[in-house]
Amino acid sequence: MAELAQAWLRAFDELDSFRPLCHPDARVWHSTDDAWVSVDTAIANVRSGGGLPPRERESWRVTEDGFLVQFTLALGSLRMHNTILVRVRDGLAYEAEEYVGLEQDVRRLLMEEAGVTAG
Repeated sequence: MAELAQAWLRAFDELDSFRPLCHPDARVWHSTDDAWVSVDTAIANVRSGGGLPPRERESWRVTEDGFLVQFTLALGSLRMHNTILVRVRDGLAYEAEEYVGLEQDVRRLLMEEAGVTAG
């Protein structure tokens, strides 16, 4: 499982490398649009956006039914943190859930929402 997790991270550098890591009917979900898509659609979406910038702080860990990978992307002045939970069957990924979070001052946003001023 560790080899598959490491191969998954490397595949972000060569998007076509994802296909052999996945079941033919594998699907991907992204928190950014709350939609399940095929692996081929997910690859096409990344490619049409110009690919991904270099990743920072990569890590992975094996889970009960697959693995989890994490990394950070620098997007201009923003930093985006990604966590992907991948479920594996018969040695291949069949489901991937990607959770994306932009680095921001969450405390300030919560205070603004609640109408609280710092003091």
